[in-house]
Amino acid sequence: MRRTTGHHYTIVQIGFDARQPGVPVIVTDEDGGRILFEAFYFITRVPHRDKSRTWQGEAVRAIARFYDFYRVVVPDCVIASEQMAGTLIAKFIESQKYGSSWVPELDNSSLYWKALSPADLGKTKQYLSKFLETIAEVKDNALSNAGFKSFALSTYRAVSARRREGDNRSLLYHISETAQKDRKGRYPFPDRAAYKSATVRARHFPFDAVGELIVEGCRRKRRRSEYTGLASEYNLNLLMAVLLCAGAGLRSSEIFHMFVRDVTRKHVRLLHPEHGRVKHQGSFVSRQQFLREVYYRLPRTRLSGAQFAGFKSMAMTEKDSDQEGPYSVAHFLPESIHGIPFREWFYSAHREYILNILPEGADHPYLFVNSSNSDGFGDPWTKTAMRDAFNVAVRKIGLNPDRSKGVHPHGLRHFYGQSLKSLNVSPLVIQTCMHHKTLEAQLAYTSATEVEVNRELTALEATLKRGETYMPQGEPIDLLVFKYKSDPAGLFTTAKIGASSDRLR
Repeated sequence: MRRTTGHHYTIVQIGFDARQPGVPVIVTDEDGGRILFEAFYFITRVPHRDKSRTWQGEAVRAIARFYDFYRVVVPDCVIASEQMAGTLIAKFIESQKYGSSWVPELDNSSLYWKALSPADLGKTKQYLSKFLETIAEVKDNALSNAGFKSFALSTYRAVSARRREGDNRSLLYHISETAQKDRKGRYPFPDRAAYKSATVRARHFPFDAVGELIVEGCRRKRRRSEYTGLASEYNLNLLMAVLLCAGAGLRSSEIFHMFVRDVTRKHVRLLHPEHGRVKHQGSFVSRQQFLREVYYRLPRTRLSGAQFAGFKSMAMTEKDSDQEGPYSVAHFLPESIHGIPFREWFYSAHREYILNILPEGADHPYLFVNSSNSDGFGDPWTKTAMRDAFNVAVRKIGLNPDRSKGVHPHGLRHFYGQSLKSLNVSPLVIQTCMHHKTLEAQLAYTSATEVEVNRELTALEATLKRGETYMPQGEPIDLLVFKYKSDPAGLFTTAKIGASSDRLR
């Protein structure tokens, strides 16, 4: 049990279950040592109780500093008005931003701290804001009668004023950088940040190199005699990852959240790594609860270090029942477009992977595991290991890793998007295939390439020289007359999406 001591508090680490790590608790100097119930309530409520130990420790230390500041600055520990509560919070943030010497009220006190770095200041604001938002719950919680209650009653005043005004922004919004910019008014011209948010067409992995990447790049340098079939000849981890990313458009980060049970005979299922539902002991529970109760693990989105894996929000388009919850499925490219049977090859590799690579009795449910001869064999596969294996594979076929040229794991997803566009697939279908929540999200994946632009401009020039009216190649009557349910504004018309059942007359 570790202790951190301030002027009016001590932080101790208390474990309530031998199987779970302890939580940091603030013990005040009131009444011979009383737990600060407000902080205890905050750190043990969902979702904070499932945060990493680092997150919990930083949050509790920020609350403890605020509590110390409150005890020194507020006479008799009573905040008489909402204005006083707001001033208290603002002054505390100033003391964190510029140091304790910046606040006159601390001149005669023994409190002293240096100015925080911008990154740490941002975290402190975040933690304090989330903490203050729970004050209303604490005030109405009967259990708080057993704890130190005046702190909650006092700081609650700052929250209640905003709730009556209907202001649902962060409690600390008025001292944020965004608010300061708002007070200065709008800029007469867009700033540099505006240009960074523009949609830019990213490079896709070269069309003519994907087949070679699969067949030759994923091949092992030497056979593994302990395995049979494909497993002895191919790095099945990398092979399956490439087939999913290039053939089904998955983001490379999404494969690290896949459970073994997510691959069925019919579908490759995609679920949210925390809120996706999984069957456990006769009922459906969240993946977060399943990982905690069965494997004593956190979702990889909540881990740090090598085992962390991000997750970008995706559209969940399928739902078999309310209990099972929403999910999505991988949509493989047809073999005819590149001559590659992505789906068939994936399931063949998956079958060999299950038989040869996946260890029995693993201490996690993840599909992709470390298959190298090392101490970490069987551990969840990491993004670093995947990227290293990918770089070796592309060099093997004569390419150099270069994100700007699409030779990167995410370039495979762009390859998928461009492949769908080349088939004249409706934007609505592309949105579903790529699991985008909006049509606009696919612009970076399906915008015209340099070759396509040059071809169109050359056709335009030739037409004008002949004195004719230029008409895009394709189906003129469709392009001029029909509208598409998935493209009501006509944004994608110039992409020649062609005739489909998606159009409106």
